[in-house]
Amino acid sequence: YFFRLLEILREDFPSIVTVIGDGRFHNLITDYIWKYPPDNPSVQHLGACLPSFLEENKIDEAYPWLPDLARFELERNDMIVAADALLLDGTRLVTIPPESWALLKFKPVHALKLLDLSYPAHLVWEAVHNEEEPPTLEKKPTTLAIWRREFYVFHCELNAGEALAIRKLCNGASFGELCELFQKEGSDDINEAAQTILSYLTGWLKNGWLSDFSISQ
Repeated sequence: YFFRLLEILREDFPSIVTVIGDGRFHNLITDYIWKYPPDNPSVQHLGACLPSFLEENKIDEAYPWLPDLARFELERNDMIVAADALLLDGTRLVTIPPESWALLKFKPVHALKLLDLSYPAHLVWEAVHNEEEPPTLEKKPTTLAIWRREFYVFHCELNAGEALAIRKLCNGASFGELCELFQKEGSDDINEAAQTILSYLTGWLKNGWLSDFSISQ
């Protein structure tokens, strides 16, 4: 039974296996299963506590970013089973009168997650995925967007402005509220702020992050 669980976690966290080696991963999971034995017939969330376990048990001072790498791989795995949603067709926005744009609110797809990390651990995942030597990471607050489109999971790093904008949008902010926020954040011109939000919006539509919109009253 243990070896079945080990194999599942090996498939869920392949980058960690590559970084620390199969033998050390075996020992890590032995300790992990001892502390967090499965309490659900489904193995979907078997590795849910692994990031916390790695925080509590530093297995190698050379890899302080392992908990973040585990968080990243965990979120990518969760995207596979996230609910599907129809994507917003950007051409629908052409019909919105200019005076109504400030009241626009957008609905994000279910298969979109914002992940805050202390290290850019996704760079290790990318190196392993491309069969390259993992880079040396310095501590750096990092916000990632992770999403699924059809059968493929994607991710990208967000700058501070875009991370703030998409987070506010997901919390229900209107287009006008986003523009006002960005005007306060450093742009003296509301039109300049609107152009910034529009550029983000174009990318979000292209990536398939939005499913619908409404005009608040």
